[in-house]
Amino acid sequence: MVEIKHPLSVIDGRKIPLKNAFSWVLNYYNPHKNVPEIISTVIDSTCSKMIMWDKKDFNKFDVTTNDINTNIKSNSHQSCGDLWKFYTHLFYDIIIYDPPYINLKNRKDSKKYEDIFNYNSMPSIRKLGELTVRSSLSFSKLLKKEGILIAKITDFHFEKRIRGHYDFIRWFSKYFYLWDIIIYRFYKPIPNLNFYKKRCAKTHSYFLIFRKNKLI
Repeated sequence: MVEIKHPLSVIDGRKIPLKNAFSWVLNYYNPHKNVPEIISTVIDSTCSKMIMWDKKDFNKFDVTTNDINTNIKSNSHQSCGDLWKFYTHLFYDIIIYDPPYINLKNRKDSKKYEDIFNYNSMPSIRKLGELTVRSSLSFSKLLKKEGILIAKITDFHFEKRIRGHYDFIRWFSKYFYLWDIIIYRFYKPIPNLNFYKKRCAKTHSYFLIFRKNKLI
């Protein structure tokens, strides 16, 4: 049984854009939110096109970006599992982890993605688990003692992938414990997520908030 250290949180019932929801999460769980003169350091380990980010938050946080896709504009292009080797002397208040859930067959760098994520076949859940476990170790080395890890997880009715949040909690459990969970259900549909074999596949997302285990 998974223990949640902090009560389940709900913002409210309004329909709001993803970037507004993420901005709320980012600011609410900011370790230094009560000390405005301290600017929290953030590394978005899977930044992609940064669709979650609200521009105003770049003025509130010291943001470092990373994405394995070399076609993405970011500060580095490392696998999340090896990120700590690249930023050896830096420590962060907040780490963002948003693993991709997309078909990569027709995009640039797809081979590089496939070698790590292997999303193009159903055994990909195993590869995703392996990467997340390695990333967990990497993040534990990069995150400050009182820092937080924000993982955005999507569940969808695709080969019964409706318990993804539980998998991620388990994969992170060696170095992190679940502190809180935010359920986010309103966002623009992505066709290759929402349809499988011509059947509707409803999706919903979570922001899982983790903190480092006390012995780390």
